[in-house]
Amino acid sequence: MQVIELNSADSTDLLLIKNIGPFWSSRIIRYRELLGGYVNLQQLWEVYGIDSIRYRYIAEHSIIDTCRIKQIVLN
Repeated sequence: MQVIELNSADSTDLLLIKNIGPFWSSRIIRYRELLGGYVNLQQLWEVYGIDSIRYRYIAEHSIIDTCRIKQIVLN
């Protein structure tokens, strides 16, 4: 299985991870867009409903490139 970069992955990329279907793929991407990008894998725990099994599969098969983070204007 290939390693997936979470900050640039689209929904079809995430479907390659075991136990991640269209529902979880869209939730992970939606939360990434709210954050502006993931800084570390532990932020996946903040995705509503992620359990330890899904987290483990994602963490084992993904990396995070922090250069792809989009800064969000707060004001």
